[in-house]
Amino acid sequence: QPEVTRKLAFAHAQAGRDTDAAREYTRLAGPPGDEALQRDALLQAAELYAQAGRSGDAVELLERYLVRYPQPAGEAAAVMQRLAAIEAASGDTQRHRHGLKALVRLDATAGDPVTREPAAQASLALADYRIAEFTQLPLGEPLQQRLADKLEAMELAVGALEAAAGYGITAVTTAATHRTGQLYQDLGHALLASSRPPGLGPGELARYELLL
Repeated sequence: QPEVTRKLAFAHAQAGRDTDAAREYTRLAGPPGDEALQRDALLQAAELYAQAGRSGDAVELLERYLVRYPQPAGEAAAVMQRLAAIEAASGDTQRHRHGLKALVRLDATAGDPVTREPAAQASLALADYRIAEFTQLPLGEPLQQRLADKLEAMELAVGALEAAAGYGITAVTTAATHRTGQLYQDLGHALLASSRPPGLGPGELARYELLL
């Protein structure tokens, strides 16, 4: 029976009937059965649902995979990356951030070299959320409070970038360093573009501009 189901799923997939193929692979993943076959069937079904635009079904199957097969850690990390990509594409930022944090935690507890690069990439993606929060904060009146909020957001973003760079993955460290420099540039541009404190005389205004 499993072999018949597998052939039927393959035939549906070859014909472009992704949803039908996904249903057959989902059946194939049900116990009892061969674990390796079930693992592959769950991943195949999730991918086919994603291709068919049914991201909710794809997410459900990937989450089921992680519950059933948390080991080996390297394979779980790859599934978490795919899950995060689907959630990001669907615009579910809350679930995306939750998934990224789960991947970082997996690496912290697994101690597996295979999980280090995926966790570094997840950490960088989390830092990008902090950068977005910094970018979205305007500088206006009251300037002192707005500037304090902006600086606090920047501190959180820089800390997140340092955490990403700390994994020692060259590409991630390079990206984090570039983003950190861009943060300082953006702060400078925001200050130059911000409104000037009221009541400044010409000399005071000139000194304020020089400080900026």
